[in-house]
Amino acid sequence: MKLTREQAAVLEVSKSVINNQQLAADCFQDMDWSILIQLLQQHKIFALAYENIAPILPDSLKESCETIYQSHVEIIDERMKEIKLLFDKSREMDVNIVLNKGIALSILIYDDAYKRDSRDIDLLIDENEMDEINELLNVCGFHSAIGNKNTYHIDRKDPNDFFYLDKPILKAPDSHEFFEYWKQTHSGRYVVLETGRHLHQSIKEITSFLESTQFIHIQGSENVKTLDLEHSCMALLENAFNDAEGFDERIPALKNYIDIVMFMKKYEQTLNRDNLNKGLAKYKLSRESALVIKQIKEIFAGTDLSFLDGIQTDEAIHPNQSFYEWDISITERLFLDSDQRKKMIALMSKKAAFSEHNKNYCAPIKTNDQQWHQLLVNDHKFDLHYNFKYEGNQLILRINLTEATLNSLTENQEIMIFLINSNLECPDYFTHQVIIRKENNRLQPVERSKFAHVGEKDVLQGCSDFQSDNGSLLIYLPYENHGSGNYIGYIIGVIDNLLGRIPHWQTAPPYQKDFWTHMPVLEVVKH
Repeated sequence: MKLTREQAAVLEVSKSVINNQQLAADCFQDMDWSILIQLLQQHKIFALAYENIAPILPDSLKESCETIYQSHVEIIDERMKEIKLLFDKSREMDVNIVLNKGIALSILIYDDAYKRDSRDIDLLIDENEMDEINELLNVCGFHSAIGNKNTYHIDRKDPNDFFYLDKPILKAPDSHEFFEYWKQTHSGRYVVLETGRHLHQSIKEITSFLESTQFIHIQGSENVKTLDLEHSCMALLENAFNDAEGFDERIPALKNYIDIVMFMKKYEQTLNRDNLNKGLAKYKLSRESALVIKQIKEIFAGTDLSFLDGIQTDEAIHPNQSFYEWDISITERLFLDSDQRKKMIALMSKKAAFSEHNKNYCAPIKTNDQQWHQLLVNDHKFDLHYNFKYEGNQLILRINLTEATLNSLTENQEIMIFLINSNLECPDYFTHQVIIRKENNRLQPVERSKFAHVGEKDVLQGCSDFQSDNGSLLIYLPYENHGSGNYIGYIIGVIDNLLGRIPHWQTAPPYQKDFWTHMPVLEVVKH
């Protein structure tokens, strides 16, 4: 994929920031500046690059770009005011919080709070102290909320779209963060605050991150606590890896890579590399770091990056459950649109699922084996066993629930059954679905889930018949070109709906890479 002039220009602007060089105006002639500005904002580096591009901006854009930058300054001023309040109060109330990313990195890396795009306030917290932290946040005017129309998106312009939670709730059972806290400022804007108990899915034990800290000055306050240099560096590397390799449609942001380069350049002499390398080994981030550094060297080819060489990394980068086998370079991936990325991730996920990367594909469950297979559910009260039959050209799923499980089921719980779409060229993950829910004290299939994010628009209802047989449920599923050969990928999932609003998967959700390297597989044995 050949980069457009504007895409190539974004890389040149990035290199000018790294090398502290002026941009030559003649290199930006015949440029669509509106697209270039849009790309700088998309990669969250408009504020960082503003001083570099300001001298060569066309006269027609100078005023609008200055307006964009001044709006950014106002937002940062609001964030700093709230950060000062939070940390002053945290000291009074003896509550431990640590400022992560955002303005903390802007000060650490650039000695300037306004250099980085900071859209929210990120705190690292000990989830065992969540009651005390929640009280602190409430005292400071922050309250946890979800959307009324869409649980995961609040319409900030609609005051009735906020549904405030009585207590903080995780976005998902295994999520690294709780639902956001919101506070409206005098300007009418909202400050959003996120509390993270992990560093994404990579680092789930963050004690050393909470203890290895330093203080920075924000608006005259000396109480603002952030990560020390070595833990800041680990967080930068982990965040860049997560953004580039996570299971979603986000595009890797140039901001992440520039931050790492500028951080390492600034602290080349003072960073304790032994402690950094011990930390990377402890948290098993060596291979992830190797991939990120390899990407940096590709993106900024021709730039002196020798100061990165002191990081000990595992250079043997082989695809596994943590890595995708991308067919295009990281430079090209920077400019994929979300639909292109979604299609590529679907292809790679299904490739892994229907290959030797998946141990369940190598040793699948077989139809008619008459063995009961237990579904692994987080909730220990939920006891479900199942097996498959192939009979008369029909695939029959038999589900057996204990009487105690049946009695404990509520109308806010659902059993979800999906057949996997094995067509690698299709961006959809599923072909058919069956949704089972307790209604009028009976388990029965329903047309749609209560949870908007679960079903896909084009997924067909997959239950041709549904029967109860001697304590078991018999679910007749379609069998026609939905597998890879005689192999069918499937999901049997359990979802619990908290407050009637928040879906929590009690089984492994299909929205993580780990699922696809452990996807359950059925081999249809025809007699």
